[in-house]
Amino acid sequence: MTDYDKLVHQYYDLRDTDRRVDEFTTQIGSKKLAAHKSSRDEIMAAIQDQGLSLD
Repeated sequence: MTDYDKLVHQYYDLRDTDRRVDEFTTQIGSKKLAAHKSSRDEIMAAIQDQGLSLD
């Protein structure tokens, strides 16, 4: 992950728009991302409520 973090950091540093400079692991570990609920979560809950399992 350290090598990938370096690549992502370099990519954000070199692009022109938004000038975001952080690492991949910082992004995926953020509280905002963890709190995000998508429609996939609702679909999985509906499947499980019907007694089905995708394991």
